Amino acid sequence: MQHLKEIRLHMGLSQNVLAKKAGLSRGAIQHIEKGIRNPTLIVCHAVASALNVSLADVLALAEKSSEDKSHRREL
Repeated sequence: MQHLKEIRLHMGLSQNVLAKKAGLSRGAIQHIEKGIRNPTLIVCHAVASALNVSLADVLALAEKSSEDKSHRREL
């Protein structure tokens, strides 16, 4: 969910602030943004709530990130 970072920065939030709002660790946010860890639906919901966006928006970001990774592997 590398696009999560773009939204977080656009909203002027640090990883620490987003993590606290979502009830996650800063490391979890880092791993999600870097695509190291795939978040569960519960984590996606927590992030969506913390960002004040819909769960559908967060899931769309996850899908786009997944497609981007697949495309990079093909190259």
